[in-house]
Amino acid sequence: MEDVDTTRCKREYGDHQIQTLRQLGFIFDEPVWQSTRDVIYQAEFDRLKRLGAIYPCTCTRRDIGDGIYQGTCRNGHAVNKPIRSWRFRVGDDVINWQDENGTQRQEQLMQSVGDFVVKRVIDEQHHEWTYQFAVVVDDALQQISHIVRGADLIDSTARQIALQRALGYPTLVYSHFPLLTNEQGEKLSKSGQAPTLDMLKGLEALQHAWVFLGGLPIQANYLEAFWAAVGVKQKT
Repeated sequence: MEDVDTTRCKREYGDHQIQTLRQLGFIFDEPVWQSTRDVIYQAEFDRLKRLGAIYPCTCTRRDIGDGIYQGTCRNGHAVNKPIRSWRFRVGDDVINWQDENGTQRQEQLMQSVGDFVVKRVIDEQHHEWTYQFAVVVDDALQQISHIVRGADLIDSTARQIALQRALGYPTLVYSHFPLLTNEQGEKLSKSGQAPTLDMLKGLEALQHAWVFLGGLPIQANYLEAFWAAVGVKQKT
């Protein structure tokens, strides 16, 4: 469960997601919460630090603006300013990878985002790990081989591959799928007040999602029949 963003993620949100998935017949291992893995993230962060792959940064979001980080603190930060974050030092190489949908992608991080944040410093006692860093560590330590996610995260892939290489992790296989959107082309999400699955008919939602993702229509009158048609054996 990706809950490193403490300003937006609440335990009840994650619990509700788990309950909904189980009600829809999904089978999975007991979830691991990112908020419980601080010691693990710190150990890998320290490894990056020893490798010289990260550095402290005193820049605020106002200092940076909306553009590419220009490496202001890359060769040393202002000693009279508090450290705001730790950034990963990107190279000038081009990262090439191919999505399982066949799309060939390439990105030069120095030109697209610059050195990116792996850890945010709130104060002397508190910090937050970024999504980019936490998921790379999680995927590697849980021996994940394939990532299937929405197309809105495709721009994160090159950064995650760069971190994988720096930490000596294997590069994963990525598949990105189109998002379900409203009439204005905006993705359905909590922020857009999209209805939750438990407000919809569960079986109908599964059937719609299956066809949306490219599957052939499955006629089923109950959840077990749907999963059997998909080829997933349910636990008894």
